[in-house]
Amino acid sequence: MDTVSWNVFRLLADFLHLGGMSFGLAAIVSSRSVAGFSRKTQVLFQLVFVSRYLDIFTQHQGLYLLFFKVRLRTAFMLWLFHKLHQTYEAAADSCNLLALVAPAAILAWLSGGMGLREEAWTFSELLEPLALIPQYIVCYRVRAIDARGGAHRATGSFVERTGSGPVAVRSGSGHF
Repeated sequence: MDTVSWNVFRLLADFLHLGGMSFGLAAIVSSRSVAGFSRKTQVLFQLVFVSRYLDIFTQHQGLYLLFFKVRLRTAFMLWLFHKLHQTYEAAADSCNLLALVAPAAILAWLSGGMGLREEAWTFSELLEPLALIPQYIVCYRVRAIDARGGAHRATGSFVERTGSGPVAVRSGSGHF
């Protein structure tokens, strides 16, 4: 857990996730609307990053790791959901977060980690693949946000870029 595996797949995953989040932010800022985006997905990603990177306060971090561990983009996106709340489609964002978080937390606790940091890391690893489920539900429920389909292209690109990061890491590390 303390060693970093520097390989092309990890780097690819980091930059795919960065690109996806940046693309999502750009789409929201340029349209001044969060229509088609799931706030619950952003809450789950923030929970993943907070629980995964507890070591940021206890261990020295390289600049690269610090940049990718401090996920201010997700916090900024949540702030945009607050600021643009009138464009948020709560009815479409109806995934039950407890159904995703509780099993991940229970399995992390049962994993028998050596303390809170390891259990939190395990929790984040179990929750990350589930974090895009609310976004998938929103994409399914919101058929036509605008006649041009711009919101669908933006959310589709966001999901594609953000969701490919974990796949790249797992395929390069021998884990999946």
